[in-house]
Amino acid sequence: MPQALYHFTSVSNWENIRDNELLEPRSEQAVSDLDHRPVIWLTDTPNGQAATGVAAECAEVRIAVLPVRAVHPWQLYREEVPGRGSNLDTVGFDADAALVTPLPIPSTHWSSAHRVDTGELLWSGEPAVPLQGPANGWLLDGKELTEFEASVNATIDTMWANGTLPDANWLRWRAKILPKQIDQLRKWAEDPSSDSQFRAWMGWRSLRGKAGQLPDLPPKWRVP
Repeated sequence: MPQALYHFTSVSNWENIRDNELLEPRSEQAVSDLDHRPVIWLTDTPNGQAATGVAAECAEVRIAVLPVRAVHPWQLYREEVPGRGSNLDTVGFDADAALVTPLPIPSTHWSSAHRVDTGELLWSGEPAVPLQGPANGWLLDGKELTEFEASVNATIDTMWANGTLPDANWLRWRAKILPKQIDQLRKWAEDPSSDSQFRAWMGWRSLRGKAGQLPDLPPKWRVP
């Protein structure tokens, strides 16, 4: 399992990030009419250009950050923000290796920063304790996914019938987005490679975090 996620940036941008001790969401490549928040792009692959197709001048510095909460695999997040971001998949962008977060990442959650061309260490810090990741051999159970989807559907149906559903957009999410996200998790879960298992784990946390916004969702499906 990767011990870090990576953000790539230019040398000039790195200087501002270092001075502010904060990675801020600035990219609007994933912004849509449904979610106007900019994001930070991350990858679980240390080669930024191979992972994200970014221009060389935007991949001069690699910042390693911990796999913190509120990081979403792009393959799942893109369903939440259909729009401009989906075009990234057609320009040499490896969607499977990318993750995004709409939240800033302070330096307390960085582990290091390096020059990509020379390997020079630009910054090093004592990282916070990372999230507990999947153990060796960890697999997301397809039966568990099926039970989760059924529970979410039942919760939404009940809340809609009782008039307690926070927003009618949950009906659209249940009908069009949730099935796609479940399918993506199944694909990752069926691949025994460590990268796919890590993406499945991150995606599972992301999806449960989203569903956890439903106040009536059974506690067993909430992110601990």
